[in-house]
Formats: sequence, structure tokens, C-alpha cells
Amino acid sequence: LNIEIEDPRVTPAQAPDQMTQALLATPDGASWDRAYVDYTIAVHDAAMENTARALAATKSPAIREYISTTVPIMQKHVDKARSLQKSLRNAAGPDSVPSP
Repeated sequence: LNIEIEDPRVTPAQAPDQMTQALLATPDGASWDRAYVDYTIAVHDAAMENTARALAATKSPAIREYISTTVPIMQKHVDKARSLQKSLRNAAGPDSVPSP
């Protein structure tokens, strides 16, 4: 398509910094597993938001079509992560921590 790569006009959404710090500070074990799944959901939610922004900003039908193909893939990832999150919460043991 002969498109030049540019920095986005709006900074892409990212997982909240406090989630990154919490993940890095959490010891190995079930608490870390839950923190990691929470983090991956936040990252995927940010990616979905960035995709919505890209769809709204693009004028090219070809790019719009390409971006649209990624939505179901990301949604499957989020759905799987949320299912895993639920099972980890249900199996919470003594080192359980509430989700952020």
C-alpha cells in the first residue's frame, strides 16, 4: 500500500503502570498467576482500544479491512484470559489477593 510508518497522534493505551509494578513485585505462585492473567487482560483491553482508535482514524478501506481481521483474534484471547481468570479466582488458595 506504500504507507509510511508514523508515530501515532494519540499515545496508544497501555496496561496501567501500577499493574506492571504489582506483577513485578508479586512472588511466584498462585498470586503471581492471578496477577499475570489480570495484567494480560489489561494489555488486551488496551490493544482492543488501540484497534478501535485505528479503525476510527483510517480512511483506507484496505487498512480498515486488515485491522478488522485482528478483532476476532484479540477477542478470543481476551475471552480465554477471562475464563482463566475466573478459574484462578475460584481456585484461590491461602495466598489469594483481590484483583486490582
